[in-house]
Formats: sequence, C-alpha cells, structure tokens
Amino acid sequence: MKNVECYRKAQPDVTSRHGFAEAIFDEAKHQGMRLKVRQVDAINTEDYPISAKRTVKFELDCIKLEFTFEESIRPWKELLPSVIREFNHG
Repeated sequence: MKNVECYRKAQPDVTSRHGFAEAIFDEAKHQGMRLKVRQVDAINTEDYPISAKRTVKFELDCIKLEFTFEESIRPWKELLPSVIREFNHG
C-alpha cells in the first residue's frame, strides 16, 4: 500500500476540534441560521471511542503544509464567514 500524507488546512490560528466546531456554530448563528445545536460540549478523546487511532491532544495547524508546499495560508477565522454564507445560501 502506498504511503499517503494527509494535510489539514486550518492555520495560522491554531485550534482544537472543539474550538473549530464551536466557531462554526457561532458563525452560523451570527448569520441567522436556525440550528438544532444549542451548544458544543468539549469531550475527552477516550470518551468518544472510534476504531481509528487519534492523538489525545490534537491541534489543527498547517505548519507542515506551509513548509511542504511553500504556501502561506490565510487565517481560518477570516475565511469562516464566507464558507458558512456559501453553505447557507448555496
């Protein structure tokens, strides 16, 4: 099997899975989307068992992606409103 690398594009603002999810729902509410989700609770990795291995502490960043592709990345917080707007209005 060929070794495949996975890159996550969420830099330069570092966040956690919980922080990213919280920001998505906060922005959606800010834009007037009606959501069933009222709050996003943080949980420990061991409280949500899945078959895939995950690190206990996980921060989304793009240092490796920027270095590998010599590409500077805009802050995800800056781009989130336009992504939510596009999702909401298609």
